[in-house]
Order: sequence, then C-alpha cells, then structure tokens
Amino acid sequence: MLMQFRTFVSGAYTKQTLKNLNMRDGAALTSMVMTSSLVGAVYVMQSKVQANGRSDREEWLNKILSWEESFVQAFKMSELR
Repeated sequence: MLMQFRTFVSGAYTKQTLKNLNMRDGAALTSMVMTSSLVGAVYVMQSKVQANGRSDREEWLNKILSWEESFVQAFKMSELR
C-alpha cells in the first residue's frame, strides 16, 4: 500500500507539473527551475561527501560531477520525469 501511495504522489506531481508547463504558467516554471537547482546542489554536496576517503577521489569526482551527469541526476532526483 505504501508503494501505491508513493506512485500516486509521484504521478500527480508529474501530471500537475506538465499541465502547468503546458499552460505556460510562470510560477510553475520558476518552481521547476528552483527545484532542479536545489536538487543539483544537493547532488554535488552528496557526491563530495561520498568521495571522502577514496583513493581515486579526483578522477571519480570529475566523472560523476560532469555537466551531463549532474543534469541527469538532478532531473532524476527532482521527480520531474
């Protein structure tokens, strides 16, 4: 039942976001950009914490903090799919 509730919430959020973007709603666009930006910052901080103690820290950070990977992860984490 918990999974059903989570799926419903995620689906409703996605539906509302797409509806508002389709209506060219400025507040919805601002909310989407701010959410993605905040989640992107959290992803970078989380990655830096995970990199502590790794022998290949710099190479690993360069790989997972590339622009493409950061955008993909921020998009995934912000439930905008």
